[in-house]
Amino acid sequence: MNESSATGEMPAKRARPRAARLPFVKRVLFGLIVTVLLAAVLEAGGKLMRAAVGWKLATGAVVPDALLHHKWVPGKRTFDASRGAPYPLIINRQSWVETYDVRREKPGGTWRVFYLGDSTTQGVVAPEYKMVEIVERELNRRYAGRGARFELINTGTSSYACLQYFLLVRERLMPYAPDLVMINVDMTDVVNDAVYRRLARKDGHGAVIGIGTEVYERYVMGPRGYYRAPSFLRMPECLTRHSDFFAVFDALARRAVANQSARRAEWDQTADWLAMEWTPVIEESVKASMDTLRQTIRLLKARGVRVAISGVPNHGQYTGTCSPRPHAALAQVAAAESVPCLNAYEALRPRIAGTTVEEFYWRDDPTHFNIEGNRAWADVQIAFLLDPANDLLPLEREEDSR
Repeated sequence: MNESSATGEMPAKRARPRAARLPFVKRVLFGLIVTVLLAAVLEAGGKLMRAAVGWKLATGAVVPDALLHHKWVPGKRTFDASRGAPYPLIINRQSWVETYDVRREKPGGTWRVFYLGDSTTQGVVAPEYKMVEIVERELNRRYAGRGARFELINTGTSSYACLQYFLLVRERLMPYAPDLVMINVDMTDVVNDAVYRRLARKDGHGAVIGIGTEVYERYVMGPRGYYRAPSFLRMPECLTRHSDFFAVFDALARRAVANQSARRAEWDQTADWLAMEWTPVIEESVKASMDTLRQTIRLLKARGVRVAISGVPNHGQYTGTCSPRPHAALAQVAAAESVPCLNAYEALRPRIAGTTVEEFYWRDDPTHFNIEGNRAWADVQIAFLLDPANDLLPLEREEDSR
């Protein structure tokens, strides 16, 4: 029995020698340092890959929106390098493709025109080359000294479709007192609409009040169809938004799986209105989107706003690989609702038919205009707006009545 036991005292706990603790502390610190360095290397690699190989911009430049499903990040300034020619993407605080914030109060003598559409209207080129910017400059040049100023506001947003145009008009545009709304329906709109209708939230009367925000988590959408994204692609938005590495990984993984699905014909093409033959299911999808477009037109006319519509042609419609029938469907809607319709497919035919894709579109993207394509598209838009028969610019009407 030792002395402490004899006295009834508990033996003192021996302190662990400092030398014995140091290896564990060193291992923890070493692990933390390695983790931080690895994260830094991955982020640096992500930045380099993001600049070098490009990726779909929507992954990092949009945020969920309870009404419209998604919108551009307010105040975002970034670069898109996905088409081989990096260009700046500048978004104002209203989530519109403008370099300034639009005042609700319209300045005196200003004709305010809103352009609605998806990424084709957004313009995947630098700001000065975008179709909407070119049209604005030309209108203001033409009317210089006549006491009128034109303000064209570009609300084009990646993957928007007819349902977003309706909600945008109903809920967000009217306080800005538009004089004219130009709706540019892209050839992907019916495909996208088919997904958004599945996610639409409705009130007790069946009216759409918003679109669920899970499309980018559950679906990958392309010009000819869509497919459900595998679970491993459904990365949290907080990671893809704040990390270059995760953003690049997410985009490249989605692109790889999308390309594989397209090659295997695994796309759901039930809403592919570019198909040469429309099935009854495609007809139904087209009708649903055109009905939404009709609602948008009627809403604008009821509020005293001029409205016109147009379709955005892609290169395949000039080569015979895609049907031009969507433009006829838009013309039918316009005729039924008594609004002007710009058939951009026919208007651009003399310039685009017989050309290679890279002359007016991006080489690997026959759906988006390049700089020359935006210029050509702007030319037909300007001619359409200035045509007195369309009665879209009151100044032209007043000039003719003198």
